[in-house]
Amino acid sequence: MVAGFSPSISVLYRGQRTPYWYLESNEEVSPFRGSANADYQMNGADGEEWMVFSDAMKMGRFNSIMDSSLVFSPFVLLFARALMIDEKKGEIRFDRWYAFVQNGPWIKELLDLRAKVMPSFKEAIESRDLAGFSRELTTRIADFVRQRPIKLDKIEAVARNIDEEVTGAARKHLSFYEWPEDLGVDDEEEECVKVSPGAVPAGPEPFEIPVPDDDEDGEEGAAVDAKGMTRGQRKRTKRRDDFMRRFEFVNFVQKQDEVRKNGGLADLGGLAGSLDEALNRSDRAAKPDDLARRPGRKVQAATDEREMAQYQGVLGFQAFQSDPLGALEQHLKNSLRRQNEDGKKAEGIASKKKRKQATG
Repeated sequence: MVAGFSPSISVLYRGQRTPYWYLESNEEVSPFRGSANADYQMNGADGEEWMVFSDAMKMGRFNSIMDSSLVFSPFVLLFARALMIDEKKGEIRFDRWYAFVQNGPWIKELLDLRAKVMPSFKEAIESRDLAGFSRELTTRIADFVRQRPIKLDKIEAVARNIDEEVTGAARKHLSFYEWPEDLGVDDEEEECVKVSPGAVPAGPEPFEIPVPDDDEDGEEGAAVDAKGMTRGQRKRTKRRDDFMRRFEFVNFVQKQDEVRKNGGLADLGGLAGSLDEALNRSDRAAKPDDLARRPGRKVQAATDEREMAQYQGVLGFQAFQSDPLGALEQHLKNSLRRQNEDGKKAEGIASKKKRKQATG
C-alpha cells in the first residue's frame, strides 16, 4: 500500500491538540472530520508516524483526506522511490524528505532489502505467479517493518527529489529501482493479417472474442484439418472456449458464495423457475375432461379437512418449527422431484403403448 499510493503520504508533527499533517510538497492537510483518523493522537516523535492515502481520498486543501491508514517510518523508508544515506554525517534523503538518523545495523538491512524487494516483485509479476515471491524475503520484510519506529530527527520536505539531484558517479550510492519501460507488443508478436488492395478490413463478428494470430497463421496455403480449420482458427476456437469456461466458472463461484452468505434459500430463483416449468408441464398433460369435471360438495369438504389436517401436521413438525423456510424448501424440492419422476413414468407408458400399437 505504501509503495502503490506513493507519493500520497503525509508525515505527522506533534501539535497541541492534534498532529499536523504535511505532504512532501510542504502543503498542510488534515483529515476529514468524519474519517477514522480525524481524532488520532500521536504516540511517537516527529517523523516516526505517517498517514498513507489514495489519490481519490484527497478532496481539497483543508479537511481533505477522506480515508487514511497509519504506518511507521520503517514502511516509508523501505518503499520510498529513492533513498540515500550518508552515515558519516548521519543524514538521510528519501524522495523529497530530509532528516537526521542514528547509525545502526538497520541501515545495512534496509539497503539490502531495497535492492531485492522490487526486482523480486517484478519477477513474480512477469511470471504471473505471486506464490513465487521468496518466503525468506517476505519474512525479512515483516521483521523489518515490525521493529520500533526509526527516528527521523528534524524531518522536513525539500524542493527537489533526491533522484533528480544526484547525478554522475554519485548515483551509485542511490538506492533506487527503475521499473522497465513498457514498450508494447514486439514486432514478432503483432497480428499478421494480409488484406487485398482496396479491401476494407472487417472487424470481429458479433460476440466474437478477437484473438491475435501468429505470423504463420496468416500465410496462404496453411494446413487444414479434417474439420476444414487452419491452425490459427483452431487456436482461436480453443482460446474462445477456454475464456467461456473461465467465465462460467466465475459465475458458478459467485453463486456458491451467495449460497454460503445467504444460506440454503439463496438460489430460490432457480427453484421457482423449476416449479413453474413443472406446473406448466402438468397443465399440458391434464386432459380437458379432467379440467371440466369439478368435485361435489362432499368431496370438496373431505378435501378441505385433509388439507387442514396436513396443515396442522406441518405446524407440529419439529423440522418446520426449527427452520420453517428450510423445511418448506426441502418439501418443494421433494415435490418437484416426485412430479418429474411421475411425468417420466407416464411418458414411458405412453411410448410403450405407441410401440405396441405400431407393431400390432
